Amino acid sequence: MWNGSSITDTRKLVYQKVEVERSDGKLHVGWIYTIDPLSNNIVLYCEDSSNPQLTTVFSHCIKKVKVLAKPDKGIIDVLNNLCKQTGQIPYSEEDLLERQRRLKEWLESNRLPVTVNGAKLSIAGVLDILPPYTQQSCQSRNEIILSRVQSIIKMMPVGND
Repeated sequence: MWNGSSITDTRKLVYQKVEVERSDGKLHVGWIYTIDPLSNNIVLYCEDSSNPQLTTVFSHCIKKVKVLAKPDKGIIDVLNNLCKQTGQIPYSEEDLLERQRRLKEWLESNRLPVTVNGAKLSIAGVLDILPPYTQQSCQSRNEIILSRVQSIIKMMPVGND
């Protein structure tokens, strides 16, 4: 049964082309985009028609998952770029350094322990902020810390000091 699968086993399925059989007999075929580690729900990238789409198959109705094909570089690139933002503003190296400096000062003024690791700002080793140093650039496994730091960044004054 699908719900009994370990996290290690399910992680190996990401990017694989699979056939998911539901308990009602319906089949879904597609490339695994992601698997929720808590619920074991599967998100499939289905490219059967001229209109590719993401489909969620809820774990409670999954009867069986069968691997049909291994991924190639092309499908991995497609899956990795599915949800990336487009139309981002290109920043010069000088702009990014200035944004990093201003954000670091702002976070330190809010008593957060910030260190610079190359282009990345780190807060106490539990949150990273990557260029272009916006709320959306924050990465952390701790949702509470992520939310609080994003709120602080949102309150940062805009413009020159």
